[in-house]
Order: sequence, then structure tokens, then C-alpha cells
Amino acid sequence: MYKLNYYIPTMFLLLLLAGCKKEATLQPSNKDENYLVVKDNPSDPVEHAIYQFYHATGVPVFYNDTIAREQIGDNDGVPRYSYIKLATAYSPSGINTFLFFRLLSKKEKVLPMLPFLEDKVLPRINGALPVQSILLVDSIRLRGTSGSGTTTTVNKPYVGFNTVIIKAVRADTMSVLSQKSNAASVLAMLMLKKLHVEYSTRLNADFYNISVNSAPGMSVYVQPLSALSPDESLTLEDFGFIKRNPTNLSAVWTPYQQDDLIAYLEALFFYDTTAQFEAVYTAYPLVLQKFKVVKGLAKEIGFSFAD
Repeated sequence: MYKLNYYIPTMFLLLLLAGCKKEATLQPSNKDENYLVVKDNPSDPVEHAIYQFYHATGVPVFYNDTIAREQIGDNDGVPRYSYIKLATAYSPSGINTFLFFRLLSKKEKVLPMLPFLEDKVLPRINGALPVQSILLVDSIRLRGTSGSGTTTTVNKPYVGFNTVIIKAVRADTMSVLSQKSNAASVLAMLMLKKLHVEYSTRLNADFYNISVNSAPGMSVYVQPLSALSPDESLTLEDFGFIKRNPTNLSAVWTPYQQDDLIAYLEALFFYDTTAQFEAVYTAYPLVLQKFKVVKGLAKEIGFSFAD
């Protein structure tokens, strides 16, 4: 105890003297720089390909969430920097502390994704939704709560404040159906954020209530199917629930509300026409009603479709 009391004032004095050393005065930066602008680097094949993609689409692609640094001063000749990062988990309502992602182990993984994004994803958006930037990563994991439990979403796109986080895949070796499925997943998550922000009231009234009203007086979300159909005569589709592409819907439980909506959004961008979707679910009127609602909202936002 004696030694502790002796060293505390000594340490305080040393810290005080260290803080009195002359340091360059920090000056406010008057730069109004857009860090989402991509600059060319012809000597680096990956950087050059990213620049060509940016030049063609106007959308910057990153493989690191730290996109710039600025010197803000120095300490005895040692530069001090401020690092500019993409706002991956930020939103006006707070920070999402349940988002985890792993950056690309090799930046070359970007290359097969660029034609996929340019040909399969961005043309479908066609100005309907803003895409400020894209961050490609090795993996994504999002935990959250919905209804009565905790959900974990793995390797699904995540829409951050100024970037869309997407798992990089070997799109050049994928089948046509797999490419459509991956593109539909990205488009669905982009539209999901728009719907949550601006259409929540209408979603409850026009979309979710179709399933809610199929079992009056009962809770239809996150329920065992046996609770809704004790005699096992009805399927999930009879209550307006469909499989989420490409993850199969459990045959014995109804989905969370958000998963229900995502399933329809992915279907919306996976099927080329309404007729194709209706051919699969022609026996389920509630499914057809919910798909019609989702497609109507998509058109209202600005998406265009073949029919």
C-alpha cells in the first residue's frame, strides 16, 4: 500500500510533463472531399478494373472498409492520422452492434464480381434505389431479434448507411440460376430497407395482414404449423408463406415477418414474369395476393418489370 501511494504522484508528474511537450496545433480541415470517388491505378489490375467499373456504372466498389486517411497533426515529428471508414453499421437510429463481416483475404476476389454486378444487379435497379458504394467481403453475419426469438442471417447482403455489403462469390463459375438467385438476394435487401423506412404502415395493412387474417384470433408468425392446422391438412403456402430462395422454409414452422417479406422480394427478382411465379403457386391464392402487393410496391418505388 505504501509503494502504491508513493508511485501515483510520480506517475502523474511524468504524464503531466509528457503532455506539456510541444505538439503541432491541429488545424480544422476545410476540404470537402468525396471519398467515394475511385481513382485509377493502371499498374494494379484489381484497382484498374474497379476504376473501369466505376467509370461505367458510377458505383464505387471497395474491398476494405477503410477507404482513406488524413494527416491531422504530428507528435514530435511522428504523423498522426484520421482514418475514413465506410459507414457499414451506422444508421440515423444508432449503430448496429450485431453486424460482423470478414474482409476479403485476397483483393483479386473482386474481379469475378464486377461483371456480375454490372450485368445482373445494377441494370435491374436502374435508378430506383441509390447505391452509394459496394463493399465486397468474404463473409457476413447478422444477429438480431424478431418476434419471440433471436435470428442469425449468414452471408446475405446487408445495406449500410453509405454502402451495400455483399459476399464475394465466383460468379464466373456459377450457373445461370445461381447468378439469378444471388442477384435477387442483393436486390431484395436493397428494396427491404426502402420498404422498412417508407412503407411500414402499408406493409402491415396490405402484406402481413393477408397471412394474419388467414387464421383469425391466432398468431401466425413464428408458430409451429401444427398450431395453425392441427389436422395437418394445410401447408405453409395455404397461409401465404413461401420458400426463401435459396434457403428452404422449414416445413413445420412459420417464418419471422422480415423473412416472410424477404422471401417475396427475392421471388420478385428471381422470376422473370408474374406468370412464372403464378405457375408455381397457382393453388395458393394468399401467396398470389401477397406477391401482387410486393410487385405493386416495387413498381411504385421505380422498378420496372417485363409484365
